[in-house]
Amino acid sequence: QFDSKSIQFSVINQERDPCESNPQLSLQDSLSIGCNEESIELSAETSEEGRYSWSGPESFEANTARILVGAVGDYELTFTTNTGCELKDTILITQQPAPSIEATFTQAIPCSGGSSRLILLTEEEGEVRWSGPNGFISSLKNPLVSQAGAYTVQFTNALGCQNHFTVDVPLENGPILTVEGEGGISCSNDPIQLIVSSNKAGSFLWEGPENFSATTASILAEVPGTYTVLFRDEEGCEASEEIK
Repeated sequence: QFDSKSIQFSVINQERDPCESNPQLSLQDSLSIGCNEESIELSAETSEEGRYSWSGPESFEANTARILVGAVGDYELTFTTNTGCELKDTILITQQPAPSIEATFTQAIPCSGGSSRLILLTEEEGEVRWSGPNGFISSLKNPLVSQAGAYTVQFTNALGCQNHFTVDVPLENGPILTVEGEGGISCSNDPIQLIVSSNKAGSFLWEGPENFSATTASILAEVPGTYTVLFRDEEGCEASEEIK
């Protein structure tokens, strides 16, 4: 027969490991926001229920399993299971870049008429759309144009990313005329010598009162009135001056 008063019990208090069940947290290493998108959704895969705590660029914070982010950089997720096990993981968010493009042209548009070729500079393959003066449109990479003005190319690469570039095609400078000897014919009817010079080589054509005409750079104006000189350079570009 046992004496119940002589029996002693000892209780050992053993604390349970909160991570005993080996919970899992999984994020991708990195994701990219599309070049034509403003944000991307992130989601965490976990093996247990718990609490979420996100942190990221620009003081970003959230406490849901799925988040929508728009800034590039590292996002850290701290996941705490219902048993108190804390897990961490990080994902890098990048932005797909727009295609790198530039544009230029072969020459200014000749003032006598002619064309210039637009040149799209890019190392990528994709769709091209040029637009310009007077409704100009072309899908060629390097089209010919015959009018001066602003031309814009929109380029779309294989990923659907777009970029645009504008180039101004100038008009070739025409000849510049300088007139010497302008003034009135005196009351004694002394003629006035008019001399026209140009910054380019070419030909002169004068017209004036009483069917006056001449093809020299210098003339003697003997009759009062309006004298007009037309100059055409060797490329066919013209300039004119009117002297009264």
